[in-house]
Amino acid sequence: MLRGCSLALVFVATICSSAVAVARPCAPCADSMCVGDAEANQAFQDKRASLLASGAPVRLVDQLMSKVERCVYCLSQAPDALHIQIVISDSKWFSFSYSRFDERLARKELKTGKIKSFRIFWARDRCTCCQSKERPETATEQTYDLDEDETLTYDNPQTLGPDPEDLKDNQTIREPKFETPNDPPHPGIAHGACSECVALSDQRNQIADDLWEAQRKYNRLSAERDWVERLASLRWARAHRDLSDDDIPPDMKQQLADDQLRVQDPMHVLDRAKADVDRLTKELAKADAALLACNQNCGKVRLTKTATGFRPQGSVSGQLGGTFAFNDHMDHQLAFGFLAMMRVLPRNLPGFVVFAPSVGVLNNSVTVYIPFGFQYDFKLPVPGLIAYARFELGYAGQFITFGPASISKHSALIAPEGGLRYEFAKIPLLVGADLVSIPILLNPDYVTASYRVMFYAGFIFGR
Repeated sequence: MLRGCSLALVFVATICSSAVAVARPCAPCADSMCVGDAEANQAFQDKRASLLASGAPVRLVDQLMSKVERCVYCLSQAPDALHIQIVISDSKWFSFSYSRFDERLARKELKTGKIKSFRIFWARDRCTCCQSKERPETATEQTYDLDEDETLTYDNPQTLGPDPEDLKDNQTIREPKFETPNDPPHPGIAHGACSECVALSDQRNQIADDLWEAQRKYNRLSAERDWVERLASLRWARAHRDLSDDDIPPDMKQQLADDQLRVQDPMHVLDRAKADVDRLTKELAKADAALLACNQNCGKVRLTKTATGFRPQGSVSGQLGGTFAFNDHMDHQLAFGFLAMMRVLPRNLPGFVVFAPSVGVLNNSVTVYIPFGFQYDFKLPVPGLIAYARFELGYAGQFITFGPASISKHSALIAPEGGLRYEFAKIPLLVGADLVSIPILLNPDYVTASYRVMFYAGFIFGR
């Protein structure tokens, strides 16, 4: 009996210990939000090394990192550099990436009364680890009211004390590098639902392209101006914080004057670029509204069910051209025919079923083509102009007479074709040309091909 109880206790203890072993330390939170585990401690050390590598001294990094939520997720969201904010007055301040040079100058200015205070902070977004108290959102460098819990504030010259050892003999300043801004998202490409709307869609898409270029230009000019202003500000700080007016060399004074001009000049260009963006934004809104109204009208006419059934959209044309033989199995011939196209895909996918019978004649030879095929259109930048590719399969018959005698040959027909078509916007007419047409005839005796050019004109129905 005692042995059985002992075995039961051992079994229960084993199950409990196994459950503890597999239990997640911060369930139901994600593993990356666990506080104080090995991965979190490693992430903390990696982030500390990144901040030190950016030039921040140990005394600042350790103070600011002592307040961070110590889990992998929050540490991965934090930036790899500190910032410094110089407060001239309640309404005048500026912030930038921390450097020991700027901290040393800020200490000097605070002692001499040139500035009201300065702050060093680690601009982090709101982040909460598992089972930790959520802290207020940390303001970024562009906000004056910084979170005191995330900021080292220096506003009293009496308690500032001597400069730390890590700031002495540090006369260098790192000038900011210009970073090209990312391209803005494109407004997108719109399509006309029928030929009447193609011209409107082309105009709308041109405005969209112009707006995108204008936005790119404005973003670039804005980034350049910010960079120039920041560069000028740092140079000014280097000159006026570190030197008296009499000690500034003439070449540095000229550079500062040039910097001020570089800051002021882009303002007019930037204003014009912003005006272009605003103007094109309004034009695009009007073009979108006009195209939407046009496309809605197209939908009421084409592929809509009426009392007499469906009204499809397509065209009927007459063709005239010529066939040029590659060998003796074919003759050079004058060709004429009929081209009918019927839309079979949705309005935004211009695909057509094609029926294109034609006849080639010359002296005593006649060739009859009866093909069916499929055609797909490609819109071109010119309003109303369309390129297309076509593939046809069908029957071809060759008939040659020699006095009272005649010869006939029946073949399978394969014809890859391509060309251009122009649809008039205000009238339901079109003109076009099959510029590349290679009829290939296959029969038991031979395979032959020719080159054909066909011009055509006709009318459009159902739009």
